Amino acid sequence: MRDSVSDTLLIAGTWADVDVLRSFFLGWNGEELELIKQLQTANQVYLFSASNLVLRRDYNRDEFRWSGDNGTWLISQNHQERVVDLLNGLLEANGAGHQYVEPDNSPVQIMVSKDEHYPLPSQLNED
Repeated sequence: MRDSVSDTLLIAGTWADVDVLRSFFLGWNGEELELIKQLQTANQVYLFSASNLVLRRDYNRDEFRWSGDNGTWLISQNHQERVVDLLNGLLEANGAGHQYVEPDNSPVQIMVSKDEHYPLPSQLNED
């Protein structure tokens, strides 16, 4: 973890949930879209401290910006391919695990977790 990282965006789910994310990145053509809404069309997505995550192709850089509960992820085709490779490795691994997929210069870690059983936001308020 880099010293400049201040927050973590957690994307957690089962093997099948991570496979939906991998499939999305495998087929994404670079069109600007709101990633959370896109994923919600295929799966149940639970949000905690995040409301929007805009994904946009950038040919010259990879960058992740976060302000309040809104993010913008600028991603090159090379980084998109790296994300797919990282998610392939996570899916191929036996058992639970996670992978960090953020750009190198990001002040926010983007962690994709498979079968690590993070509680849903509604469960965090239950005592």
